[in-house]
Amino acid sequence: ASNCPDLDDTFECDGAANNELAATAWDAANINTLNNCAGDLCGDFTVSSDYNYANLVGTCGEAGILTVVYTLEDECMNTSTVTAVFTIEDNVAPAFTYEPADLTINCEDSQDPLDTNGPAEASDVCDANPAITYADNVVPGACPDSYVIERTWIATDDCTNSSTYLQKITVQDVEQPEYNQGTPDVTIYTLDDNATCPATADYSLVVDQNIPLATGQTTVSFTIH
Repeated sequence: ASNCPDLDDTFECDGAANNELAATAWDAANINTLNNCAGDLCGDFTVSSDYNYANLVGTCGEAGILTVVYTLEDECMNTSTVTAVFTIEDNVAPAFTYEPADLTINCEDSQDPLDTNGPAEASDVCDANPAITYADNVVPGACPDSYVIERTWIATDDCTNSSTYLQKITVQDVEQPEYNQGTPDVTIYTLDDNATCPATADYSLVVDQNIPLATGQTTVSFTIH
């Protein structure tokens, strides 16, 4: 069989069923090639194969390596063998089947993927469950509580092929400040009902510094009686 071409072949993964069909066709083609390129000086010969797709050695996902031995035997039972390798590769990244839409939220809203149109979803012909992850990059805005989250979704298959999708989450602060405790009443007394001097009082309003302040105004009313 020394005059025969190289029988090895490489196939791009196309799912388990199609992989097997391709390997079976490759094996049949190799047998036909050997029948046509090999020869025996003393008569006819036959070509047999130990092909069995179950012998595929997996590498990642549905990819793998299948080694097949072909035996050439003449009428006098003299034999020679040829080994061929069928390699299934996966070089194609997963495809997103659901891409979370951009959205705008308030600063106090949850940023969890489940609350912001996520998570993303993806499929891969050679990996039934590609991994879905994400990474956030925060782009500062005009004030501390206004910014944009650039959320990059990453789909990775078992053969480490990956694809990405960018979702933008705009965070805004539109809430006015709120006071976390009631304002106490203030009572001003004069010396007697006939007093003519103006009654005055000093009063300080303390705002909790932990409360986020938004652009705008908040009005506080005082009643004097």
